Amino acid sequence: MAEAQNKPVEGTENTAATAVEQIDPNAEVVMVVVEQKFKAPRKTIVEAAIKKGETPPTARAPFSTRIPHVTWKGLLAKIDNAKVQDFILSLVNGAIDNEARAQIQDDEKPVNSDSELDKSKLDLVYIANLSAADRAGSSSITPEDLKAFAETFASALPAMGFTGDQAKMLAQVFKSKFAAYKQKPDRLVQLRVLLNKFVDGTPPQTLEPHGDTIEYLDGLLEKFINKPETDKLAEMFENM
Repeated sequence: MAEAQNKPVEGTENTAATAVEQIDPNAEVVMVVVEQKFKAPRKTIVEAAIKKGETPPTARAPFSTRIPHVTWKGLLAKIDNAKVQDFILSLVNGAIDNEARAQIQDDEKPVNSDSELDKSKLDLVYIANLSAADRAGSSSITPEDLKAFAETFASALPAMGFTGDQAKMLAQVFKSKFAAYKQKPDRLVQLRVLLNKFVDGTPPQTLEPHGDTIEYLDGLLEKFINKPETDKLAEMFENM
């Protein structure tokens, strides 16, 4: 099933909101133009359909919608409603639970007791200041998804010339979401080449359960290659 991606139409979201505010500065709802885009079917699904002689699936055509976004004034107007209060609290506390779960399931340093939880990072203001991408739960890929992919990936690597130990090490690199290599774009390029070779050389039926995970990992690689993370320790010692 195609997955919708809500992306503002370039140059329209701010224009639409500003126009409404100029007409009525007390508006409680702003109509925002959002283009509904859909992912193209994964390459493996298309290739499998072609091999079977079937018509390959195609992406749904994009279309624009006008979505009513509540303004702060609109929220305040409804804040006395008990159901609205419960709804807002459920969203906020759900975000806090996600951040706690992220600490507990961290690949490098998982939390094993309540005393190990960094409660300062479960503060509402702290979470609100995180970017959308850095908030827990921003990805639908779970640790279980990464583990399942890593196992399949490791089992395929010996056929590509890697030893068993090398395969395990490389699988762990992908499972950890490249934690040790976010500052090394050259190495990330090599890992991306390896991922592409794995995809090209693996049967579609083997890849299919991991399609979303592969897409997620490839996106991370692209992100870190284009904008490597800063080595904060190196900067600290350089300034000493």
